[in-house]
Amino acid sequence: MARKDELANQLSGGERPARRPGWRDTISAGRPVEPAAAAPAPEPEPVRERSRARSAQAADQDRQIRKTYILTPQLVEHIAALAAKERVAINELVRFLLTEALLQVENRELTIPTKPARRQINMEDY
Repeated sequence: MARKDELANQLSGGERPARRPGWRDTISAGRPVEPAAAAPAPEPEPVRERSRARSAQAADQDRQIRKTYILTPQLVEHIAALAAKERVAINELVRFLLTEALLQVENRELTIPTKPARRQINMEDY
């Protein structure tokens, strides 16, 4: 600290005061700094149950989960090629295609080709 004071005296050409005020002294102008009192938290506005339910439902719709489905290599390649062609992310494309297909099934615009279930022997009647 002495060396620092020596150099400061040489630069300023005079004696340096014993103690220079720091940033805290400058801000408080010599008064002791007291922590500011915390402002009371505002009262939360009442929220209707219906809007809470809507918020929870919207959060669930926006939430994404990882799921694994078994696909053929040809289908995986087809999806990847389409995503590259359209310049979109593969996951976004798959979500879009599945959503559209499900909407078409629900609106009876797309029929799922199913076969009648196989009959099984009821062992209770045997």
